[in-house]
Amino acid sequence: LYTGQKSLPLVTAFFKSFNVQNVDDERKRKKANLGTVLGVYLPTLQHIFGAVMFLRLAWVVGIMGVGQSFAMTFLTCISLSAVATNGVIESGGTYFMISRNLGPEFGTAVGILFYLANACACAMYIVAAVEVFLVRFNTLPVEQ
Repeated sequence: LYTGQKSLPLVTAFFKSFNVQNVDDERKRKKANLGTVLGVYLPTLQHIFGAVMFLRLAWVVGIMGVGQSFAMTFLTCISLSAVATNGVIESGGTYFMISRNLGPEFGTAVGILFYLANACACAMYIVAAVEVFLVRFNTLPVEQ
């Protein structure tokens, strides 16, 4: 066995290896640090400038009006800023931030909804891409 470590039965040592991390492993493991531009601004701009925004922005503003669209965007930004500026955000992203500020029950509910919203967003991006292809290549013959 290792120097300075007591001997353990074979089965106990086997199961203990799953639970206890070696100190050297923690030192070798580096935390993902993407920085401000690659970690914050780029993903945010990718979500803002998604295909759905370009295809549906005029429709949303037409239905809601400019005033309501601005109010909805402003209130969303203010509430997100209030939650995000309460301290250092550790790993865990949106779920960690919401569960720390509003409690684990609410954080879990929002985390599940966030997961489902991302799944729906993927489907919407596919529909938007197909819509762009249909508009661009509308001269293709279609057999009926």
